[in-house]
Amino acid sequence: MKTLSPRARAEMSRVRRAIGWATSTLELSDAEVGGALGASSRSIARWRDELHRPTDRHVLAAERLLELALALDTAFAKDLERLHHWLHEPLPQLDRRTPLRAIADGRIDEVHTVLANAAASV
Repeated sequence: MKTLSPRARAEMSRVRRAIGWATSTLELSDAEVGGALGASSRSIARWRDELHRPTDRHVLAAERLLELALALDTAFAKDLERLHHWLHEPLPQLDRRTPLRAIADGRIDEVHTVLANAAASV
């Protein structure tokens, strides 16, 4: 890949952080991360290896995923056991799907809204 501008490098870094968080913390496969970001598993691998640049649409999706990561970290105070329990619990607000499935289906904003509403009611 050609030399990137500082902005492009920063975008690549954010996308790689989002992919890393989704694969390590959420334990999503490349295909599931691709679903979350609206891309193929092949694109995810290429972005992680810095072989290709994501489009602006994919950068925005990765930034929304990082915002969700921060919100989850705040809501669950780094309690991974509680976080994983919540991620695997079917919720009526998500049509009885789990938050994890909704994320993998690209419904990041809906999960963020459910989380924000839950936090507001506590």
